[in-house]
Amino acid sequence: MQSFGHQKLYSEDETFRSSVKKLLCLAFLPVDDVDAGLKKLREENTNKNFQQLADYFEDTYVGAWRGSRKIRPKFEAEEWNIYARVLSKEARTNNALEGWNGSFNKFVATKHPSIPNLIHKFKEEQKNAEINVERLLAGERIRATKKKVDTANKRLYDIVSSYDKNNVCKYLKACSYSLCI
Repeated sequence: MQSFGHQKLYSEDETFRSSVKKLLCLAFLPVDDVDAGLKKLREENTNKNFQQLADYFEDTYVGAWRGSRKIRPKFEAEEWNIYARVLSKEARTNNALEGWNGSFNKFVATKHPSIPNLIHKFKEEQKNAEINVERLLAGERIRATKKKVDTANKRLYDIVSSYDKNNVCKYLKACSYSLCI
């Protein structure tokens, strides 16, 4: 949005902001319905600024139609779509990995550790991981997710599991309420 200069419009125009959020929520549609969902959003908001963003989104993530031929997008929908992940209650982000990386960096406690020191820290981390696996196998819950995150995940699961392809705009609007951007 910044490269198009729409930050001010996004912050001041509720209709534009809502349309952008729905555009991002195409990730919550079944892969086979993304094209139709984008078409519906384009019909719903004919604002030229939104259409500009929709063009970019189509070229980059969906694939634009040129006559009867579809041009491949830069990123195929199977790479970014999370509809199936939400339904199977899998992680939608790599936040857990980012969290581990941050905590491991603190654990190592130096930016450029020596190889022997790094190996020692990896071995300690491996021991901790093995202990946690045993605790999980014993039925213990290692780290509970925050109640706020659990509530948001449940709400999104409920929305996604009730998907109705005959009501795409209403569905995308419901999904957009779950986005915090």
